[in-house]
Amino acid sequence: MLKKIICRILAPLCAAAALLPVASLSASAARPYPEYKENIGFYDIQGVVDDEDEAELTALIREAADEIDMYVAVVIIGPETPLTFDSEVIAYADQLYTDMFNSGPVGVEEDTDGILLLINNATKYDFITTSGIGQIYFSNDPDNDRINMIFDDIWDAMLDGNYKRVVRDFCDSICYYYDKGYSHSDYVYEPGKGYGMIENGVLVWKDAPPKDYTVWLFVSLCCAGAGLITAICVYFGVKSSYKFKKSLNPTNYICNSESVMHESSDNFLREYTSKVRIQSSSSGGGGGRSGGGRSRSSGGRSRGGGGRRR
Repeated sequence: MLKKIICRILAPLCAAAALLPVASLSASAARPYPEYKENIGFYDIQGVVDDEDEAELTALIREAADEIDMYVAVVIIGPETPLTFDSEVIAYADQLYTDMFNSGPVGVEEDTDGILLLINNATKYDFITTSGIGQIYFSNDPDNDRINMIFDDIWDAMLDGNYKRVVRDFCDSICYYYDKGYSHSDYVYEPGKGYGMIENGVLVWKDAPPKDYTVWLFVSLCCAGAGLITAICVYFGVKSSYKFKKSLNPTNYICNSESVMHESSDNFLREYTSKVRIQSSSSGGGGGRSGGGRSRSSGGRSRGGGGRRR
């Protein structure tokens, strides 16, 4: 069934190509597979958008794809697509991305960088699939949930059924978050695979999350400042406690008629030494952050993203 749908996806694009101006689809390090670039665009499987509008929206999506240097697609499905459960919607969106932008052999062809929006009028559970560095730029990290923010940007148009505006708002949103960039401490975690993070423009997988040295530097500076303030307060407090109101003469304490000087000495019988253990700042765990996005394995590919129900 999915193969038939993919054929139906590609057919309108071929027809629309004659109406489109030549778009910039130059090769790049982030999109190394030129055979996939022609699949970037808008696909109306349900048939709710005019052909002329489809061509216009495809051109708009291709401009956004060039700006963020990733593969991008928006797909609309309806009752013609037999989906029931949310898990089926997620698997369907992942498979659409794979068929369009990552259909090479697993283990030979790396995960490509991209994002796909599935407008699901069948069950009203819409989904965004991300791949490669798209999982970082469009993170589902609870502390920085850009997937949810993208849905916020397109939600009014989604509820109104204004799909032209949905595509425009979607393109504006992904370009905005791409331009906003990412933190070097951002990562995604996939069980059995590890922690994915961006290095030299590609997503790499490691056994431990990246360390956020910025947080540690901030905490260290705050602690140093607090320690300095405390030391100053203690210094002036102790100094003031030993300050006499007026100067005194030592002779005030001597009674000349009764004073007798005796020889005295101090004999130390024992010596006591106290020890205090100083905790090292290096003891304990590392400096990694506790958050991070989540990925899932889909047909051997790593995919991120998230969904929302209308």
